[in-house]
Amino acid sequence: MFENLEFGNNKVFMLIKEAMNDIKKIEEIYSSLIDKLLVSEYWSEDKTKAPRVKWYHGETARQIRRDVFNQSGIYLWGAGSVPRYIGKAEKQSFNRRFSRYIFSENSQCNLAKKYEKEIISKGIDGFPPEIREWYRRRFHGTVRLRHAVDFARHGINDIWFTLFPTDDIDAIGTIEEIFINVANNWNIEKGLDPLVNEQHI
Repeated sequence: MFENLEFGNNKVFMLIKEAMNDIKKIEEIYSSLIDKLLVSEYWSEDKTKAPRVKWYHGETARQIRRDVFNQSGIYLWGAGSVPRYIGKAEKQSFNRRFSRYIFSENSQCNLAKKYEKEIISKGIDGFPPEIREWYRRRFHGTVRLRHAVDFARHGINDIWFTLFPTDDIDAIGTIEEIFINVANNWNIEKGLDPLVNEQHI
């Protein structure tokens, strides 16, 4: 099903949309997709078609693959062989959406790297008070900080993402919810930690 899976391939979204009313089929699609992803190479400047990007190569990937980052769609975060989070860039591009994960000083990955030891042992209390207060004021909660803790606890150096772009903007929200539930069930069946998508699980 995914013999030639490449970074930014729109086939994933298309297949899921075509099977939208057939959960069993979507489960098959996801299982095939994740099996392929977990044995795939990581993206690099020499392998710009590799489907998985380590978070610390995200900036370089953005510069080289603007064609993908300027699109919208669904994205998947993983840690080594463990899927962690599924999100959507619905009314904005991946480029803008990913400022919360990589492309800003207080992004989740940068914070997870900077305060790795502290937050692994103390959770969000391991962040300095000013960081917690900044997030509380700006985002009215601690969800992003909790996700940063999850990334750290699963090994921040092993965190990667992949993008599934689409031109069908209207279907993104629905596909995301379906995708999250299928992916979370896959984790549970494999004895892995559930996804951190609390709002849809």
